[in-house]
Amino acid sequence: MIANQMDNKECRRRPFLRARTWRRRVLACVCVGIFSSPVLAQTIGGDITEPAQAPYLADGLNAKANNQSVTASHEPDRTIQAQGKDQWAGFWTRQTMLGDMWGLRPALGKYGITLNLSETSEYLNNLSGGIKRGGTYDGLTTANVVVDTQKAFGLDGGTFNVSVLQIHGRNLSQYNVGSIQTSSGIEADDATRLWELWYQQTLMSGRMDIRLGQQSIDQEFMNSPSLALFVNTMFGWPTVPSYDMPSGGPAYPLSALGARVHYRFTDNLAVLAGVFDGNSTGANASQDSQQVDRSGTKFNLRNGTLWIGELQYTLNQPSTGNLDTGTSDGLPGVYKLG
Repeated sequence: MIANQMDNKECRRRPFLRARTWRRRVLACVCVGIFSSPVLAQTIGGDITEPAQAPYLADGLNAKANNQSVTASHEPDRTIQAQGKDQWAGFWTRQTMLGDMWGLRPALGKYGITLNLSETSEYLNNLSGGIKRGGTYDGLTTANVVVDTQKAFGLDGGTFNVSVLQIHGRNLSQYNVGSIQTSSGIEADDATRLWELWYQQTLMSGRMDIRLGQQSIDQEFMNSPSLALFVNTMFGWPTVPSYDMPSGGPAYPLSALGARVHYRFTDNLAVLAGVFDGNSTGANASQDSQQVDRSGTKFNLRNGTLWIGELQYTLNQPSTGNLDTGTSDGLPGVYKLG
């Protein structure tokens, strides 16, 4: 199964299952199918830090699927080439569904512009327990535009990113299960909303980068790059901060205005720190934060401050700027303290 999905989101609306229900019944969820189709561009995956990105697409929005270091760099693909006259040649083997888009992709690439459109679709079924049996479909369409400012404006080391979510379908956890922990990492209220809007500047020969703007912090913080394979939301942004933080915290599908700094001491040791608005939507405890700001454009800065930081130590990762050739003797991993 290939999944391109965002690392978690707020789940304040989800009703509880009574404790005795959990003891007496077994919940089984069957994921019948998940597919991801990058439609408009090369995958913007990276070090989401993404999203990221995303998510995702981490930092790209390929937050969940392309979580490489939990620092996603939306680096534009510099290897994009025209694919000949037959636009549909090699349809099942190429990286993107529409290929070079009749020359549009390489043309935009000359100006540092990379487009990405991906779809994640799921069918989950509750076989026993919960509120009721049965299955539901839910989906997530993610669109990203990434601009390499060196190519576009001659500003070296700059990256501009904007990502939009189109969330659709019906949430199994809310309607069939009744669990606090959602069954899927892409479950959220139906909406078309802005997800991230930020500018990142690389400094000190790539050792340090600063990001400013609307950010979904689950693309870099409290996350593991090896968990992108899994569907359940626990493998992304954990449930505990979602319930502890106002509005569930600035995590998928929400984000918050702020600034973050990433500094690498060595190829394996780095620090990630940020300051963000403390309540991204301004919702109070009785409100659904996703409904308070359905478009993701509230840009709230009036509800306190969230400070967050991590010390990250990675294992068996390729050196910065190098490809992962798979020749490492051990499995890749990361330790985080923060």
